[in-house]
Amino acid sequence: MPSPSSKPDSASALEPVRLPVCKSSAQRAVLLAALADGPSTLHMAELGQDTQELLAALLALGWEWSLGPEDRLEMSGRPSQLPTEIPVVRIGEGASTLRFLAPLLAAQTGHFSLRLGPGLAKRPHQDLLTVLAALGAQAELQGDCLNLMAQGWQVQELRVPTGTSSQFLSGLWMSAGASDMTYHLQGPQVSKGYLGMTIDWLQRFRGPEVIAMQNDVVRQQAGFGRGKNLALPADTSAMIFFAVACVLLQREIPIHGTLHELHPDVAALRMLEQAELLQIIPHQLGCQLLPMRPPQQCQEPLQFDLGQAPDCGPALAVLGAGLPQGIRFQNPGRLRYKESDRLDGMARLAAIGGAELREQADGNIWVTPAPARDKVAMAPEQPFSCAQDHRLAMAAGIAGVVWGSFPLDDPTVVAKSFPSFWEQCARLV
Repeated sequence: MPSPSSKPDSASALEPVRLPVCKSSAQRAVLLAALADGPSTLHMAELGQDTQELLAALLALGWEWSLGPEDRLEMSGRPSQLPTEIPVVRIGEGASTLRFLAPLLAAQTGHFSLRLGPGLAKRPHQDLLTVLAALGAQAELQGDCLNLMAQGWQVQELRVPTGTSSQFLSGLWMSAGASDMTYHLQGPQVSKGYLGMTIDWLQRFRGPEVIAMQNDVVRQQAGFGRGKNLALPADTSAMIFFAVACVLLQREIPIHGTLHELHPDVAALRMLEQAELLQIIPHQLGCQLLPMRPPQQCQEPLQFDLGQAPDCGPALAVLGAGLPQGIRFQNPGRLRYKESDRLDGMARLAAIGGAELREQADGNIWVTPAPARDKVAMAPEQPFSCAQDHRLAMAAGIAGVVWGSFPLDDPTVVAKSFPSFWEQCARLV
């Protein structure tokens, strides 16, 4: 395994890494502010492309907002009436944008068409179509266009599939408000942490009693709440990449931006702390990432559940390649249906660090050193394929810092969630 770089004489020489706004929080806050009674002000640092496309879609659909200095978003709140016929609205590659907007539009009256990006159009959408039909909307996916004929929600009780994505349920909760609703959850609940985030944002806008959960039944009170003035947290998913760099480079990294403690990816940070590989020292504007011990001293494989935090996979594959016993991942199956086949991407990332991804008989995977490679870092012979996936591109960027830079086929894909990633990553070199 290649040796990590030595710790610099003065960590203070490194300018703080500035994290973008948390995409999960930003999209939830934007939707809730758009439906609230009265204006809202949302303070958001560095909007990613997904959130920008959500805002552009809302503007095309009839909402009013403006983006002021220092990424201060002024949202007018719920319009008295939306147009019933609009041109096709482009929403790009954001699966959350689609799953949040579709139930919101089903609650309106009119005909709407959403144009999906090529990658998003190829992902499975049957659960979303099933939910929209149950609401009383006529929804059909024709190629890359979702056509929706809506007459308002026709039910107050709904069965919701929860085994594919938590975003269907989050989208319903945020779009509801015209009447009380009861939801019956069907199947295993994946990514529960994101549901916790949705409840947190709902309570901020609509009050602490808005959601009541009992086993697989959820009851939601009517009401859209009032507009708010809120500062949004930084992106935990983005911080994972720099936490991995901290461990493998054995380098202190200052971070600018505070996190949302309910974000599922916090689990990866806690895993590194429990393994005594990382210490996080919080302060008012962010935190310091401190390496605790060299990765060579971690003699037991780490364990991580990708079923609850799938976005951590690419970064942790790079980390696993740098640990003597690697990382074992439970519940990796959903990663084949993200922006790309992330299991394939994780295998290619591990190979760069002289490791391999092994699939286990129980369906889990293990990123572990590969004896056949003699633990030597190997830059890809061709430019690394990001597969149009921002998380793969960022993980490859960290791998390049640790083991030597190599070309990527499309480094611009990081703009989906972290436009300035390469600028921030350059501070580690």
